[in-house]
Amino acid sequence: MIKKGLLVMMASMALGLSLPLSIHAATDLGTSYHTKCVEVKRPIFIGEYTKVNGHRGHRILTPKGTILFTFINKKAKNGRSSRVTLIPGILSYHKKQHVSWSLSYQTTHFNTTYFKPYKMKLPIRNDQLQAGRFTLSAAKDYQPIFNITMDGYLQYYRSSKLKRYHIQSTWEYDNKFDMGDRNPLFTIKPSVSRKIQKFVVKKNNYYLYFHHPVDGLRMKKGHYGYRLTVKNLGKRHKVFYEKPYSYLYRWTDFQVGKQPFYYQWMFGTDDPSYL
Repeated sequence: MIKKGLLVMMASMALGLSLPLSIHAATDLGTSYHTKCVEVKRPIFIGEYTKVNGHRGHRILTPKGTILFTFINKKAKNGRSSRVTLIPGILSYHKKQHVSWSLSYQTTHFNTTYFKPYKMKLPIRNDQLQAGRFTLSAAKDYQPIFNITMDGYLQYYRSSKLKRYHIQSTWEYDNKFDMGDRNPLFTIKPSVSRKIQKFVVKKNNYYLYFHHPVDGLRMKKGHYGYRLTVKNLGKRHKVFYEKPYSYLYRWTDFQVGKQPFYYQWMFGTDDPSYL
């Protein structure tokens, strides 16, 4: 009886060892619209291609650690995977010469195997900051603009370059209200591009460190290079009425090296001519 029991126990152990280890199922991140930004956990294809002489080349995998914005095309429900377009945000001009993205590509692998939710450590990354104070007058036109790219560069556009391409602001191009790919600000080479060596965030103060200065921005020189201080002064809004329509503007004021800058992040209207 003992031998028989021992054989049964050994057989059970062998059977258990032959079974695969349990694997935790991936959690779909598209169950709601609240996931705005993610970090890539393992390489995956999400519509990225090489660019050769301005033409699309072969498919490439987006590497681990890449930060992406999300646009949920179809929310996950009833056991079906969500469909999501992943957007790279503002990339440096240099990188954009070698990489092309298909914003029509939708992945169904928007889950915890490939992605994890991400909170932007540097809040102004991907924003377009323009010199001066927000105004509805032409005084804002052609003031210098800079942005912080997702791959870690500060890109600065001087007034002379903006005038050359007829870019009044991040929202206006060639005397027309135009934002997005139609505004060449997203495609032209910046006047100055500097790699950010590191940054420190302390509440509403952002400290950016560089090896070399940016002519046009007031930086403080130290033992290890140059520091640019950006202070977030808070969000603002203004409603302008011109019967029968209304126009809503929202922006954030900044102090950049003791110079005023602002980032206009919204425009809304019931005027059909803007649609």
